[in-house]
Amino acid sequence: MDQRTPANMLRLGEWRADHATGRLFRGGEARNIEPKVMDLLFLLAGAPGRVFARDEILAALWPGITVGEDTLARCVFKLRRALDDDREAPRFIETIPKRGYRLIAQADDAATVLNRRAEEFYFQFTRADNEAAMALYERALELNPDDANALAGLANGLVQRAVRWLGIAADAPPRTNLQQALTSGVLASPEAAPILAKAQRLAERAVSLAPDNAAALRALGLTMAAKHRFEDARKFYNHALAGDPKAWGVLINLADIDGMEGRESEAIANLERAFAIMGARYDDAVAQIRPWHAALGAMIADRHRAAGDNAAAEDWYRRVLALSPLHETATAGLASILSARGERDAARSLCRNLVARIGPSAVCTPFLER
Repeated sequence: MDQRTPANMLRLGEWRADHATGRLFRGGEARNIEPKVMDLLFLLAGAPGRVFARDEILAALWPGITVGEDTLARCVFKLRRALDDDREAPRFIETIPKRGYRLIAQADDAATVLNRRAEEFYFQFTRADNEAAMALYERALELNPDDANALAGLANGLVQRAVRWLGIAADAPPRTNLQQALTSGVLASPEAAPILAKAQRLAERAVSLAPDNAAALRALGLTMAAKHRFEDARKFYNHALAGDPKAWGVLINLADIDGMEGRESEAIANLERAFAIMGARYDDAVAQIRPWHAALGAMIADRHRAAGDNAAAEDWYRRVLALSPLHETATAGLASILSARGERDAARSLCRNLVARIGPSAVCTPFLER
């Protein structure tokens, strides 16, 4: 088992520091730094923004030993050099004249780093990525068993394991949504029971530790929905949104329940809200949002079209293609609308462009054969 603790790993801007190995990492680069220099970094990172007096730092790094302030100054110099920091325009270590030093960048501990990485895997929604996410959440919980975000993330991974892949052959396509899993009956099977029971225990613990944490509440809501307890799920989703109205994942989950309960207009409204929030937050969470933003827009368009509102559907298909010009579902959807109103050449042109760029496309074949 990895014996590292949150106290000896941290993320600082583009750098990752590992106290146990005495190394700094940035991308594929690794730098070795002296033990006292690493000690200084972790001391300052223990309280970002706090000014550490020189005497306090000397006592912490050289206990029982008398050293001059020039020793500390050299240590600070080496740390700045290792971080590519500039004393005159610091991004990490700031000198406070006649007082001491402080860390001016946010430092994340190891569990936070693992959670962030796990979340990026989770949102890819492949079997391998889901399992990788759960393994990372488990590592975060080894470091901190009371980490509500890791508990919630692991609960989500377990629910996805049951919803998408339980009973599915390795070479077969997964189920793509909760409704398919509920309709198939797999979530009521003996095999699903222990998976969902564990997910519920984890999510309930997350909520007990952080009652207003949107991620914890969403995980518990998802678990309830997988158990077909829609009223309970809706309660937890609404609680999550009360605390974080921009929790786009919660809105998508809520739309799932709306759709299954026949509240299609509410479902579409929640999906449109989620799409707008994802667009506003895109740059801050590219790994989580990029795989699903265009797909969500195409889903909204499909639902408008199914409801008979072709004007809204066309607007959404065009919006998706502005974001993702070669999106197959949006291309085929727009081509279908154009063709239905007699604009067959425009529909054919859309599909020819798609095929010319990405190769044969089954969804476009009907329009090219006309």
